[in-house]
Amino acid sequence: MHAFSRSLARAVKNARDKMNLTQEQVGELVDTNTRTISSIENGKSNTRMNILYPLVRVLRIDPNEIFYPEAVADSSVKHQLRALIENCSDEEAAALLTTSESVVRKKEPVSPWIRGSRLCVFRLAHSLTTIFSCTTSILISFLHFGQ
Repeated sequence: MHAFSRSLARAVKNARDKMNLTQEQVGELVDTNTRTISSIENGKSNTRMNILYPLVRVLRIDPNEIFYPEAVADSSVKHQLRALIENCSDEEAAALLTTSESVVRKKEPVSPWIRGSRLCVFRLAHSLTTIFSCTTSILISFLHFGQ
């Protein structure tokens, strides 16, 4: 089995499990059969692009999991952050970018008090972003069902 087959197999299986989907359901979503999905998950398939592309998109697999599995394994926190950002609006991403830049920037030695404050600001920004997302979803639902 090739290294890329192992990383693809692992990524597909993990993503499918996280989404609580069966191989049959994934096959239907990708317009293929259960046997193909099983072969991919067992690393026994040389998957064609017409299956791979929709599979990665439907299961929301980070391509880095397939092509650079060692990088993803080394930094699951960065992977989680990337996944979070994918679900943000542009405004939310801009707020996170500003906050992240201020946390990462190290022009002067940072006292423990300031470091703690930065963490609090980051947590506050995250909380506000979550509240904003929930409020937006509620407002959209209200407007949709109110019509």
